[in-house]
Amino acid sequence: MTIGAFIKDSSMSSTESDMLAIRAITYMSACRSEPD
Repeated sequence: MTIGAFIKDSSMSSTESDMLAIRAITYMSACRSEPD
């Protein structure tokens, strides 16, 4: 399930969904660029 699909299925407002997507993408990008 992609982030976009999760947002479309959720009942959150557009702003909350956008912020969630940005935070999730930023988090995943940071994990990829800085592996433990």
